[in-house]
Amino acid sequence: MTKPVNGHVFISYCHEDQAIADHVARMLDKANPAWRASDSLRAGSEYREKIDDAIRSASVVILLLTRKALKSPWVTYEWSFAIGALKPLIPVEAEPNLDRKLHPRLEALHRIDLSDLRKELDLALSAKPIKRTKRRPLPTDPTLFARLVLDRGHPKRVENEYHAALWVKNAHPGTQRVKYEVHDETFRKPRWSEDTPEGGFQTDMQSSGDVFLSARGVREGKSAWRTQTTLGQALHRGHPSARGTIRSAIEDIERH
Repeated sequence: MTKPVNGHVFISYCHEDQAIADHVARMLDKANPAWRASDSLRAGSEYREKIDDAIRSASVVILLLTRKALKSPWVTYEWSFAIGALKPLIPVEAEPNLDRKLHPRLEALHRIDLSDLRKELDLALSAKPIKRTKRRPLPTDPTLFARLVLDRGHPKRVENEYHAALWVKNAHPGTQRVKYEVHDETFRKPRWSEDTPEGGFQTDMQSSGDVFLSARGVREGKSAWRTQTTLGQALHRGHPSARGTIRSAIEDIERH
């Protein structure tokens, strides 16, 4: 039996791996209830807001790693949010031979298989919570920004896709190229690069909804840097006082 704690255990998984998530949930008792989107979200609910709140209030986040989960932009969003919220993250390899498909951030984490999950849960739930220090991002931290492309003062949209300009602020000195990636398998061209440091390696993209983005800066003779965000968060940075149709467009993107 796992040790009682305040809060629940958030299970991050691809919906096609529901059976595995159900198996993990049954390992928990009433003192450590499992939080799963399939049980906790209802039609019409604000999906991302509910997910964010559930991760913030969780004691532990379990990440079920499968090939399908590694392709899911929402699973990527959940484990990234958990890391940012300083939540204990337990990556569980529910399928073998995933090393070549792992995100670089996950490669650095200790991973276990399902047979070791009970032991790892006991350790994580008994550990002292990590305290967040009051620190603003350093001015030298590379950060993704985005602004909607306007046509006659209104956000440009072709069919269902909004046009946006994306760039990096505070790229580290010596950065020669930035490799962008949209973590969504439905994108026609999810990876591309820019080599124009003037203007923050600005690039263009189109999207009908919120997607998870990352940028990797390449520097000769030095280690690469990496930053990540969602399109919605990048747009809020680029439009800090958005009003009217711009604000409505950003809200529309975040709903999808």
